[in-house]
Formats: sequence, C-alpha cells, structure tokens
Amino acid sequence: MIPPDDLEKRIEQLELKCYRAREKKRQRIEELNITSDIDTDYDTEDA
Repeated sequence: MIPPDDLEKRIEQLELKCYRAREKKRQRIEELNITSDIDTDYDTEDA
C-alpha cells in the first residue's frame, strides 16, 4: 500500500496539473475571443 504522504503529494501534483490545464484553456479561449472580436471589428468596417 502507498504511504499517505505519497498519496497527498500525488493529489497535490494532480490538482496543480488540473489547475494549470484549466488556466491554459482559459487563456486560449480569451485569445480566441480577442481575435474573433478583432475579426468582427473588421467585418463592421467593411460593411
């Protein structure tokens, strides 16, 4: 059986990994939103 300390460390690592993945995803979505906003600005200027 795995010692409790190792399990706690493993859980912390997984939580950190999950948090980082969420942050990356949020950042990508923000970047996409920014680029799509710029695109819509160009679209309105062309109209």
